Amino acid sequence: MRKNKGKTHIGSRILVIVLLLSMILPLFPTMKAEAADVEYIDYRALLEKYKKMYNVDFDTPTPKFDLKIQNGKTHHIAPTPAEDENPYHYRSQMKAIDTIKPGTKFQVFDKSSPASGNKLIRWEWQVYYRDKDGNLYYDYIIIGTDNSLTNLPAPTKEGTVQVFLNVADNYEIKRNPKHINASHHGNWRTEVIMPENITDNPKLQVKGWYFTGVLINVEDPKSDMIMRELELIDPETGEVIESFKREVDSKDPFNPKKEKLIRTSKKPEEAAFLSKDKTYKVRAKYQFVSFEKGNFDISKPETMTVEQKNLSTGVIPNELNVHYSYDDNVFKDGVFDESRKEMSLDGELKNLEEASFEWEYKVPKTAKKYVKIAGIIPNTFAKKEKDDNPNNNWAVVFGRTGLRSKE
Repeated sequence: MRKNKGKTHIGSRILVIVLLLSMILPLFPTMKAEAADVEYIDYRALLEKYKKMYNVDFDTPTPKFDLKIQNGKTHHIAPTPAEDENPYHYRSQMKAIDTIKPGTKFQVFDKSSPASGNKLIRWEWQVYYRDKDGNLYYDYIIIGTDNSLTNLPAPTKEGTVQVFLNVADNYEIKRNPKHINASHHGNWRTEVIMPENITDNPKLQVKGWYFTGVLINVEDPKSDMIMRELELIDPETGEVIESFKREVDSKDPFNPKKEKLIRTSKKPEEAAFLSKDKTYKVRAKYQFVSFEKGNFDISKPETMTVEQKNLSTGVIPNELNVHYSYDDNVFKDGVFDESRKEMSLDGELKNLEEASFEWEYKVPKTAKKYVKIAGIIPNTFAKKEKDDNPNNNWAVVFGRTGLRSKE
């Protein structure tokens, strides 16, 4: 998808052409071969030439932006002095700022300031999505007045995402109306040759443009904490009256499309009736699964290598966030009337091991119709990078507290 915005005067049209094509970078073939009768000049050298030719002294703005990721992290992207002096030319030279999973969204917000001008007048964003073999499967290019991108698509494949920014301020060289004060600072340089000549000399062509860029790695989940079950038990009979179980694919356990939820009741209106005079038991269980040392069939733990078996969470103790909702709040996601933490007697979990929890629960007198009990794995595992998928961290069971209807 390509979306170009810009003013209609000749200078802006030239800028759009130059920056749109120049940002294709050395990631794509050169747009125009070098000509034997043309002298090629770097953009930085061209600016120095202008300073001497027109007896002016000026600077261009430095592109800077914030990268906000759905995982809650924010990274400020700006070239270091060393990067600005010797910018990168190839993706392999850039270190990834973060690693995200396919399906994770992100946003970018400009943080640049004008240099010799008094305001920024245009932004060019370019975003490239590549698979793990380096093949481009999506790109997004926009030139104009958008100083942020808040609706970028999430990557869908393992690989990388690169974001680039070039900005220009409103500084003008009086004797050269073709000059546009685009950035000559940044951590990235490309030598793509433009088909359009922006200099006053037909024998002089620019080869060498500058941008600020960032690299994001995209990888499938490697470790996961999976909420396996939550049960509400009658203390007198030992019967499980409400149950939630999560089954995952043994070879692809992190794939949400392959998980199966088995529930006694999917709706509060269908749940078992609970007595306010009883103290029920609640049991819960979650499991640690890691493919950090390679994939295997989790239904066959005997096939694990020693390295796979010894992978652990690094979290002690194992806790579970427990939340209770009543009546109307039962139907509202994330709205709880009571919350507490439960502790497991199990120690630090190794690969495929489970933490078990059991506690007592009594329906409060104030509950008139419905009860919801939710168990949620805390983010302590994610902080240790042992829980890449928060979408399977929950389990819920319901109950009814109103009078039974007459049959």
